[in-house]
Amino acid sequence: MWAALRTVMPQVKLQGCVFHWTQAEYVTGNWMSGTIWSPVDWTVFKKAVRTNNDIEGWHHSLNRRACGRGQLPLYLLLQLLYKEAKLTALQIRLVSDRKLKRIQRRKYRDLQTKLFDLWDQYEANERSAKRLLKACTEGLGG
Repeated sequence: MWAALRTVMPQVKLQGCVFHWTQAEYVTGNWMSGTIWSPVDWTVFKKAVRTNNDIEGWHHSLNRRACGRGQLPLYLLLQLLYKEAKLTALQIRLVSDRKLKRIQRRKYRDLQTKLFDLWDQYEANERSAKRLLKACTEGLGG
């Protein structure tokens, strides 16, 4: 299926999800090291953002600005989305100017550092695919 998607939509970046990647202890080193699929193709290997938490946070804040009304009338929804679009343009400019950064709690920064260290060990052949997956499923230890 991925080969077909690459043929039909070559501009689309295909990528997997860290939850399913860490659950994939059954994956053998041959598959991780194979020539058809690299970890970059089927995981969030070496990616700083590996979840949809940012989107969930945005959705929560949008709901809060809508005062928790699930059935918002269309004219109010359009006003809310218009304000959001203007805010998004400002945020993009601030990020581009390096004046706005992603907020990340220390606990998750530390966890990310451990994960990147494990990935570096794997790429340097200091850690096998099995040991990499095991460390990820056990909370990034060992």
